[in-house]
Amino acid sequence: SENSTICGIHLRLRAPLFRDLRDPRFPRAHRRDAGRGAVLRPAAEGDGGGGAECGGAEGAQDHEDAAQGEVVSAVNFNSPGQVVIAGHVEAVNRAIVSCKAKGAKRALPLPVSAPFHSALMQPAAENFAEVLKDITLHVSKIHVLQNYSLTLTSDDTELIKANLIKQIYNPVPWVETINSFEQRGVKRVIEIGPGKVLCGLNKRIAPEMEALVLNDSTNLETTLQS
Repeated sequence: SENSTICGIHLRLRAPLFRDLRDPRFPRAHRRDAGRGAVLRPAAEGDGGGGAECGGAEGAQDHEDAAQGEVVSAVNFNSPGQVVIAGHVEAVNRAIVSCKAKGAKRALPLPVSAPFHSALMQPAAENFAEVLKDITLHVSKIHVLQNYSLTLTSDDTELIKANLIKQIYNPVPWVETINSFEQRGVKRVIEIGPGKVLCGLNKRIAPEMEALVLNDSTNLETTLQS
């Protein structure tokens, strides 16, 4: 409906391209994710990148002192009080120590395979740009709000591609994304994919917004009927 939206990483963009999620063309969209995975894999095997979760504002502030000539930055603003940092492993470890020393309630490394959404991912983004050249995006039937720009678009498929590329090496302002949904009158958000992490974050950001999970055929039927 006009007061609902879909959230996730790439399925948020993929789903609006089809009138019905049961459309037989839907599985083809996974090819783009396969290409994305192929270009991100070298980043995981590169010069030692990792990430960490920091509870509290300390996570967004301490990474600069911890860099010491390496890369570490705040990359995911997940919810009030929860920030994820990423970069070179040693720089991330220094940031964890710094956060704890300044009283962060939570500061621990995350089991991630690459320093996602940090500057270290720019080479992977350049490779992904080559993959997208062979992908045709159709005009979306609903507006798409991308994390990178926090602006709405539906018919500018080249802008959507450009933002997908930039998002790989830029932070994810998830709090601002959900707040933007709420300000635009969205009453329900639907998370597509395994797990329900985003639903949990969304409830902390906008408690009045209904959060649904769509991760199997049963949830699909229930969601379509709601």
